[in-house]
Amino acid sequence: MILSTNHWGHKNHIPNITEFELVKAAGFSDITIEFNDKSILLSEDFEAKIKELKGILDSIGLTVSQTHLQGYPLLLGASVTDPETDRLIERSVIATAILDAPWGVFHPRTCFDAVDDRKLNLEENIKYTAPILKAAEKYGVGIAVENIPTWQDAPKNRFFSSDYRELIDLVDAFDGNPYLGICWDTGHANLNMHCDDQFEAIRQIGHRLKTTHIASNDGRYDDHMMPPAFGTVDCEKLAAVLKEIKYDGSICCELNGSDLPEVTGTYIKLSYACGKYLMDLIQS
Repeated sequence: MILSTNHWGHKNHIPNITEFELVKAAGFSDITIEFNDKSILLSEDFEAKIKELKGILDSIGLTVSQTHLQGYPLLLGASVTDPETDRLIERSVIATAILDAPWGVFHPRTCFDAVDDRKLNLEENIKYTAPILKAAEKYGVGIAVENIPTWQDAPKNRFFSSDYRELIDLVDAFDGNPYLGICWDTGHANLNMHCDDQFEAIRQIGHRLKTTHIASNDGRYDDHMMPPAFGTVDCEKLAAVLKEIKYDGSICCELNGSDLPEVTGTYIKLSYACGKYLMDLIQS
């Protein structure tokens, strides 16, 4: 099990050396890289740029246990496709491999004109996942589909995967392919109208759980606060169920950052302490 945190790249989501150094100084030895910034992936020499990023991380002493792949906007229906977006998704898989990250996390898609048609939404996500999985197999990395919540203030915007059983159905549709799994976001689950007991959800997901996004909130907004210091996610119950299913993947402290190193460094240190507390509970 490894303790990690995300990079936030506050300005245009571009990671920077100062941020990496703050992460390392806080105690982390691993970082999650998010490919929110398209400019790197759009460049013709994107592989060279990712290799340069890998060199920087190596020099600081940070590994990468997961990335967040490029994807479609959450509110864009599954019927809409775009070759350029698909190309960027594949490039983010390639980048994941260059960074030696075992997992790349991706969001599923939703048929908003038929949100309650579980069969149709599953079929669309099987179609969407298949080429990403093919690329993952080609480059030797795994991909993990993330749970997306139905927000309390937008109950009509129900997303595929807000019911954890939909994640299970999607993964199982690929017959136990070892390159496909689930990423569980505890913050998303905590504010999800369709997830009354996220600990039972994790229990049912079981061996399919390959990586995590650990965060908390007050049940209204995706605030990316760290339990147990902030929010209402029960750290003890979370640790107990992760221990029960013998989870041994990344514990990724998913936090919001700022452009002020003086403030951010202290916050990352607190996040590290919270993450270590959770990991120690799991391993006790």
